[in-house]
Amino acid sequence: MGSSDTVFRLGLEKDEADVKIFLVDSVGEHSTKVEQRIGVSFRYNEEYIKEVKKRPGHRWQPNEKCWSFPIEEETLEKILKIFEDKKIEIDSTLQKRFPTIIRSTELKDVETPSDEVIGELKKELRLRNYSIKTIKVYKSCIRSFLQYIHPRHPKNITSDEIRTYLLHLIDNKRFSSGTVNQVFNALRFLFVELYKMPFVIGSVHRPMKEKKLPDVLNEEEVVRIFRAVHNLKHQTMLMLAYASGLRVSELVRIKIEDIDGNRGLIHIRNAKGKKDRFTVFPESLRGQLIAYWKKYKLGTSGWLFQGDTSDKHLAARSIQAVLARAIQASGITKHVSMHTLRHSFATHLLDHGTDLRYIQELLGHQSVKTTEIYTHVSPKGLGRIRSPLDFLITKDEHKIHDEKQKLLK
Repeated sequence: MGSSDTVFRLGLEKDEADVKIFLVDSVGEHSTKVEQRIGVSFRYNEEYIKEVKKRPGHRWQPNEKCWSFPIEEETLEKILKIFEDKKIEIDSTLQKRFPTIIRSTELKDVETPSDEVIGELKKELRLRNYSIKTIKVYKSCIRSFLQYIHPRHPKNITSDEIRTYLLHLIDNKRFSSGTVNQVFNALRFLFVELYKMPFVIGSVHRPMKEKKLPDVLNEEEVVRIFRAVHNLKHQTMLMLAYASGLRVSELVRIKIEDIDGNRGLIHIRNAKGKKDRFTVFPESLRGQLIAYWKKYKLGTSGWLFQGDTSDKHLAARSIQAVLARAIQASGITKHVSMHTLRHSFATHLLDHGTDLRYIQELLGHQSVKTTEIYTHVSPKGLGRIRSPLDFLITKDEHKIHDEKQKLLK
């Protein structure tokens, strides 16, 4: 840890707010000119430091003991998003400068109706055993909705006003249909499950989902990605993700004891929907996995892919960054994410004749209809269909050949 981080840890020990956002003077990195920037100070937290470092133009200011960023609307929005669950104090000058972003700017030291709604929502979601990820998404959706209708309480909102809000997200915020559907689900839970007011949202229709086909790599491209990664741990992770059809959240949470090499299976625990399942363990990867196990001196239990310490698994963002570098190095121009490896796993199994029902089980899909999307991207059937243009060209070539033969006689 650098000395700046040590100083930074002391920045807010006695302040009431968890986070302070303000204007700060800063000397440019390549000039002596003083410029104003957005300053952010908060108690030492490694995760938050990682997040703020992702923002373009971030800069540590040792004298003020804060991070600073260019004064941009998008940057402020992203900063507020990072600290959405924290008590935030925002400088009045910034409040006036960005009134549309900051609806409620006072220090959150007194509980507001918004805090009450979010608190009730979180309790109900936890009682129903919703995943941490879903709780976070729902809280974020409802918090944005509460800011939009401020200072009114959601119990006083009508169906028409919900429609207006969803249209606002589509037309003004340019949200995709998938994101608006997430908001709709959160609002439905709030009114139907929490407030028992189904009539408010019952007549509101959710946006039609876009029927996009998944991006899929061909087998040669998959090999190119693997060859572009030279770190044994990272290469093993990418190969296992593809070979077993894993979500990135499942990959990083595999434990050594979850792998049954004798049966050729991996036990995926508490996956999406809080469901367990088994997926295939590739025999072809056994030798490399043993080499990895020996190199990193792993035991017989615990995380297979450890983070900084043995009690923590590697962060999903780390392997996502590895894949991004591998894509760039391999020269692949397709839009590729960790989930693309999972899509490719399913499509390639289908290409090689695996029954769709088995693929459904391996992926953990509740309905076979979800798995059927891979029939639309697999060349197994479509690849055998010839375009009518091919028939025309072939027919024309035969005609030209016959005419040439006649001339030769």
